[in-house]
Amino acid sequence: MFIRSRIIAMVGILSSAFISLGASSESRELKARASTPLPANVNIALTGPHNRVTTRYSASQTSTPTTPEGAFDGYESYRNTKLDENANTQVLNGAWISGRSTHDQWLKVDFDRQVKVGGFKIFVNPAYANFSGRGARDIVVQGSNDGVNFFNLERITLAKSAVNKVKLSKPTYLHSLRLWFFNNYGGRYLQVDELEVYERMTFAELEHDNVALVGSHGLNEFDHWSSTDSNSSYRAFDGYVHPNIQINEHAQPLNSPVTYWAPGSREGSLQVDLHQSRKVTAIRFLVEQMAAALGRGPRDVTIEISNDGEDFFEHTSFRLDPVADQTVPLERTLKARFVRIVMHATGRTEVLRVDDIELLQRNTNTTMATSSSSLGGH
Repeated sequence: MFIRSRIIAMVGILSSAFISLGASSESRELKARASTPLPANVNIALTGPHNRVTTRYSASQTSTPTTPEGAFDGYESYRNTKLDENANTQVLNGAWISGRSTHDQWLKVDFDRQVKVGGFKIFVNPAYANFSGRGARDIVVQGSNDGVNFFNLERITLAKSAVNKVKLSKPTYLHSLRLWFFNNYGGRYLQVDELEVYERMTFAELEHDNVALVGSHGLNEFDHWSSTDSNSSYRAFDGYVHPNIQINEHAQPLNSPVTYWAPGSREGSLQVDLHQSRKVTAIRFLVEQMAAALGRGPRDVTIEISNDGEDFFEHTSFRLDPVADQTVPLERTLKARFVRIVMHATGRTEVLRVDDIELLQRNTNTTMATSSSSLGGH
């Protein structure tokens, strides 16, 4: 009897040890998964299979035919425009729209493991953002480790823009991310076409300032001209890509349905007066996706500079890839008031086309979203 009791006791101890060992292994595995860094510049909240994290989506209320999941499918609403190259299938109309109330609404994504969130982007269809006022204005970014109890991270006022980019003051580990919307810009509904969430991202738009943008730094339409006699050269500096997709949050409202510049031949040049000598460290070229695929985008590029607008000197030259969006870091910082960009099209028969060009100067006065300790919980 004594031996039997000892055997039972030992079995119990061994069973407990194995259970403890299993729990410990599971804990270590979960910890390892949580500490494994996700790829940089990748949207971790995207719907569908992408070998990142499993996600669930919910919202305070929803108007049909939209769904919370539609704000994470990688598409802009209605036009079937893909915003994320890794997107799978558009969900319904590709957006989330609140019910009749535009105040105190929220949109939430739950991850299957702890992730680090460093920033996010919010997209709204330009027509609804700029003209209908459906885009969010004042929001609070919240996190949670159980999906129920939330803590406040930042309070932010978004611009009335088709795209808002937010870099958190401090990256945070969490299981759930929730955006609490206090209001919008006067629209009947609150709308989010896409919410992209990032663990790590360079946020080049926040770190660099586009000094050639029409309507910024005192520049207007007449500070941009081209090798042709066309008065449409400013369209290559308006902050939009066809069809009316706003790619710079500081872009002015459009006064023309055409948002690109085309000289009518395979080559041409654009020139901008920056009003003062600027230090440009990179240049970004954007071409509408179909036009880029047809070879209409610039291929061989020469950058010329001048400080008087009369005598120009070659600063650098390079070759672009046949893609819709490409940023070229300059080996030598460009320091000049006048910049001329000479371009040749990629294709042998297609005429040149440029939707937007950004001359990027490193921004030493970047305004980041800041935390507020006085925020109340929701």
